[in-house]
Amino acid sequence: MAKLTLDFEPEFDFLLIGISCHLKDYRFVWTINQHMDFQLKREEDLSMIVDKSKSKSLFSIFSFEDEENHIHYTLISNRGDAGVLIPELKQVDYFLQIRGPVEEDKLQEEVEKLKKMPNVLTAFSIEPTTLKSGSILLI
Repeated sequence: MAKLTLDFEPEFDFLLIGISCHLKDYRFVWTINQHMDFQLKREEDLSMIVDKSKSKSLFSIFSFEDEENHIHYTLISNRGDAGVLIPELKQVDYFLQIRGPVEEDKLQEEVEKLKKMPNVLTAFSIEPTTLKSGSILLI
């Protein structure tokens, strides 16, 4: 029997910022809400099987809809209770997904705001298409 191969190229309709910060998720969300005028609220955790151990891990998710500018923000923890969501970016603690009409200069402005926040070690924009396991972020 012939073997068929599916060639799938995911389409990323969002911008992505990687954030290194050693605060717990609830403390970090409070800090973001204070400094960036967001209203991030907790969503249902993302449950994924990570690593070769085949153990299930939970990753916290927070979201905010900026209805005035038609932009949706989602903060996803890269660290779960049993592993890392995106293994090629182990140094990243959180991902900020931005969906909507956002220009490159606005993205850099958001990155700079995050860098100036207390307890944030660094923040940087990430091109999702370069991530080997980036399709996980298509939530």
